[in-house]
Amino acid sequence: MVVSQNRKRRIEWMGSSKRDLAAIAPEPKQILTYGIYLAELGKRHPDAKPLNGIDAEEIVCDYHTDTYRAVYTLSLDDWVYVLHCFKKKSKRGRETPKPDINRITQRLKDARILHKKEGRDKARTE
Repeated sequence: MVVSQNRKRRIEWMGSSKRDLAAIAPEPKQILTYGIYLAELGKRHPDAKPLNGIDAEEIVCDYHTDTYRAVYTLSLDDWVYVLHCFKKKSKRGRETPKPDINRITQRLKDARILHKKEGRDKARTE
């Protein structure tokens, strides 16, 4: 869906994603927040990429020896659903840890249910 250049997408923070982002160190939090803001504008952060096997995108931010990620979906009309924000803890390369994948997958299902329940799939103009 193309978003009007005069209007931002609306945003929904799923689960604890907003609190989790707030708890991240200031430097990576600023990068991830900016990436989410760009998604609201219908743009893409340079470090955003599709999350393999899931209808979502992730912004990856390396900071010191840690990696931080924000995962969101744009697949539900003109909404940004932020699914998960976290510090990657996997010791196996770039692979996203299974518990985080499970959380993202569940929150995506919850976002689809919420989107339909709230009638957001019908409310395309305001």
